[in-house]
Amino acid sequence: ALVNAAVDGIATINSQGIIEAVNPATERMFGYNKNHLIGKNVNVLMPEQEALHHDSYLSRYQQTGKGRIIGIGREVEARRKDGSRFPIYLSIGEFSLGGRRFFTGVLQDVTARKKAEEELKRLNESLERSVEQRTRYIRLLQEIAVIANEADTMRDALTAATSRICQMTGFP
Repeated sequence: ALVNAAVDGIATINSQGIIEAVNPATERMFGYNKNHLIGKNVNVLMPEQEALHHDSYLSRYQQTGKGRIIGIGREVEARRKDGSRFPIYLSIGEFSLGGRRFFTGVLQDVTARKKAEEELKRLNESLERSVEQRTRYIRLLQEIAVIANEADTMRDALTAATSRICQMTGFP
């Protein structure tokens, strides 16, 4: 009941990479009915490039105990029934039952989070551009103020000089 009620996808494969069980969240996430997944190689849920190497990764892990994802958890790309790709956070655990080895993956669709991260990045870049623009504008205003001050000083000097010339020459 817990597995079936879980919001995240949960899938169990055997030591050959064959899907033994999936929960309803996995069905929704990938667009498959569980009857179409059970008995198939788990690489059906992976992009082509990863699918080509999965069986050798699994075999190497079982021989050496060195894995790239088992017991670690990380973001990977997955493939839906319609072929579309999407990001998931995948964590895999291993267990034995009745002398057989199994791997259970918990899969979380992180599409919304990735979109939010991209939007946040875009907004940050926009904010940085706005701050740069405003900084340039403020510097320009400061330069204009300096020039205006210099112009006032020059105008005052010109007025004083004109006044003095008028006094010296007798012009009103």
